Amino acid sequence: MDSYIDVSFHVIVSLLLGYIIFRLFGLSDRKSLLISFLFTFLGGVLIDVDHFIDHFLSFGINFNYDYFIKGEYFLKSNKAYIVFHAVEYIILSGLLAILLGDRKKKMIFTALALGMLFHILIDILLFPNPIKGYFILYRMLNGFNVDMSKGILE
Repeated sequence: MDSYIDVSFHVIVSLLLGYIIFRLFGLSDRKSLLISFLFTFLGGVLIDVDHFIDHFLSFGINFNYDYFIKGEYFLKSNKAYIVFHAVEYIILSGLLAILLGDRKKKMIFTALALGMLFHILIDILLFPNPIKGYFILYRMLNGFNVDMSKGILE
């Protein structure tokens, strides 16, 4: 899968979600719209910062764009930490959205949770990874090991 297509999906979906969430919460001020965009973008796009972390753990401070785009860091280390790709964070954010009383805080955690949820759903659709690999507790219990023959997060 072309990285630009992957990133484009994440950006477009995050921006659409940000607007939908803003409208669903019945807010009308520009600041709330920007906050909704920010948190869906954080959960839906910036979640991928963890790929840089994995790359640097494998190759040190030497950044190689081709290796990064091809996910060579998974092959070199046989590990997939990708610490921000975790269903547990979606659940936690969703619970906070339900439990908090303030409407803007509910919007923030809803935007974050849905941004992360749609990011992971897009990843599952575009890449051959089993869903269980998106649980950080599962990855931790398995030493963050990857088996490239079964999918990167197996």
